[in-house]
Amino acid sequence: MDTVNVDNSTPAAASSSKGEKGDRAFKENPYIYLPQDYLLLQACFVHTPIRFFYLSNTLVKAVITHNDYQKFQLTAAGTKVFTKQEASKGLNMQYRVLREGLTVVLPFVDPSAILTGSLTALRTSLESYYLLVAMFEDKFREQIDETSMGSLIVHFPPEESDGVVLMHNLVLPIWKSNVSLSLMIDKKAKSALSLRLFHKDLLAGIKAPGHKKEED
Repeated sequence: MDTVNVDNSTPAAASSSKGEKGDRAFKENPYIYLPQDYLLLQACFVHTPIRFFYLSNTLVKAVITHNDYQKFQLTAAGTKVFTKQEASKGLNMQYRVLREGLTVVLPFVDPSAILTGSLTALRTSLESYYLLVAMFEDKFREQIDETSMGSLIVHFPPEESDGVVLMHNLVLPIWKSNVSLSLMIDKKAKSALSLRLFHKDLLAGIKAPGHKKEED
């Protein structure tokens, strides 16, 4: 998506409002555009059960704002940039940035929310589904300890170590909890990244949380 054409003043959100009761048409969370006024946007965060935030271009906005969602179902619209984090109850930060929205929001992220990681830290992130902060090397762990809980971004600069070569900048989202953190990419993306860099799937044989072991 060409960010020059992104309509930043009116981000779209997926609301929890659905069709009227008794309506036999499909039920859909309609896309709505939020006003650019900051206070009103804050009110939406507090009072409206919004799960996702998107950025869209003017063409997509024209379709959404003229759509009767009860007749024309939209399965995707814009670039999804934020989602509500279920583990955020009690935190000031209840939303996290999504990987697909990183390139859009990265220029506006507070530098204090961007950590710098090494290949060692990246490997550790790919070796377990449940990552304790104490598992990481001292240099990276110190950065984590200095940040608040919530959504963070890790920048892995190009590096070569022990025969492993990271040729380009890699930027990934993480979520920090009290004593642990999560690399916020799905299992397939983790396996692909692991195979590409370390020539093996570091999660192979490790049971994913919430998945039952298949019967032989």
